[in-house]
Amino acid sequence: MEARAKEGYAGSGSLADAGKKARCAELAMTWSWLHHAKDLVEQGQVRPVVRGMKIPGVRAVLRSASSKSEVRQTAWSGLKCGRTVSVYCSEERDTALRLCGWKAGQGEQLLALPETGHVAVAARKAAVAIFNLDLRKALQELQAGSALARNDGCTDLANILNMVCVAVSGYTSEGDSDLWREMVSSSQSSLPHPALRAIFAFLTCQDESYSSVLEEDGLLLVDRLGFAATFLSDQALEEYIE
Repeated sequence: MEARAKEGYAGSGSLADAGKKARCAELAMTWSWLHHAKDLVEQGQVRPVVRGMKIPGVRAVLRSASSKSEVRQTAWSGLKCGRTVSVYCSEERDTALRLCGWKAGQGEQLLALPETGHVAVAARKAAVAIFNLDLRKALQELQAGSALARNDGCTDLANILNMVCVAVSGYTSEGDSDLWREMVSSSQSSLPHPALRAIFAFLTCQDESYSSVLEEDGLLLVDRLGFAATFLSDQALEEYIE
């Protein structure tokens, strides 16, 4: 705290500047989110839902819904099979996804995360792609992260991302295979990043509670909220955000 104070932490400058001086990943993430949400409000992309509230939070937005969400059976992008996933949609859920940095409209910027290592960046981008049912993009993010790690001399990290890429690729043809699910589940806990573990928790999940994803320790709050706003029913979502 003393070091942050000496650097002028939160004394002046923008919300983004405060995040850079936070000296704490979670605190930096908080400032990044506030900066992101403030921009959305100023651009008119997100409207305050409570009088006097300058920046609406995800819970306030979701609770402002006046009708039930629509359930859509959504197909995977990058899969040739007809496998679908139940996705819940509403205007309020779309707004929540914007606040979480999962969705961007025209002229909007996605949530800028504090700088982290190659595995963290690639894992988070791949996880968000998977949660948006875009398998091809997830594989591209893992491959890009692996290449960056290798170029920086981080061979072990590059190999981990390559192995994850191969395992995710197996879902395209073996996603319904008990053997694939068993092999992936047995190795899941050894993965070095919560976003990577959440990927396989989602791919191997056999019910729609998705507790193994939502309870993954270390998964960013914005990503847990974005996931919940996408895949949980109205009742389950209300219970979760409570």
